[in-house]
Amino acid sequence: NLITYVNVWFGLRLVTERFFSFYYVFVNASTFLPFVHAFLTGWMYYAQNINSLLLTIDRFIGIVAPERAKSWSRRWWILAASLYLLSAVAHFIASGIYR
Repeated sequence: NLITYVNVWFGLRLVTERFFSFYYVFVNASTFLPFVHAFLTGWMYYAQNINSLLLTIDRFIGIVAPERAKSWSRRWWILAASLYLLSAVAHFIASGIYR
């Protein structure tokens, strides 16, 4: 959530603050950086939703099946990494950045 907030704050500041105008001009003059910013902005929203899902699953397991909480605490990163990778690939394809 914090990374998403910083990313959005930084994006808004690039457009509105005069102090950051040099970077905004530099990014627009570049051919690669606008695509990186566009990809990361969209992917951060996916990551924020994945984090909310993982927190919900963690709470649900803690309440409904506390005997499985130890197993979940050792293996949650596998689900997280899989979801992050899947969302990155899906966002890359759906956004059309690769064109």
